[in-house]
Amino acid sequence: MALFRTHKMGFYVSMQSSFVVIKKKNLQKAFRAIKNLAKKETFLSWVDPAEVRKARNFAAAMKAFRWEVYFSKKTGDTCELEFHGTKLGCERMLFDTLAPFIENHSEISMTGEENSYWKWVFWDGKCSEKRGVIEYY
Repeated sequence: MALFRTHKMGFYVSMQSSFVVIKKKNLQKAFRAIKNLAKKETFLSWVDPAEVRKARNFAAAMKAFRWEVYFSKKTGDTCELEFHGTKLGCERMLFDTLAPFIENHSEISMTGEENSYWKWVFWDGKCSEKRGVIEYY
């Protein structure tokens, strides 16, 4: 069962790390996809769909979803996302929407309440969620 379905809204989370590549040539497609998401969804947790719809570029749209985008100065590709929220919202919906444009091996590691650990992993145009544990030897 996916974490986003098992926890109620208001679940406190923090991002641990990310490596997310969207090639520069795919940024406009990714931008249109999340703008379309904001058009068809009337409720996006912790997100004002109007802010997404009025965004003029991918980075501004992601900021409305509480994610800062960092770009490679060399290639113009995205290289990292940084979460600026405190509670889990519609991130899985966002990443399912963006997954077709995200390069393989990209991932975002998160922690949450109740000692939960997971990462969103991107492969073949899909986002999957992998649960984690900390083990001491």
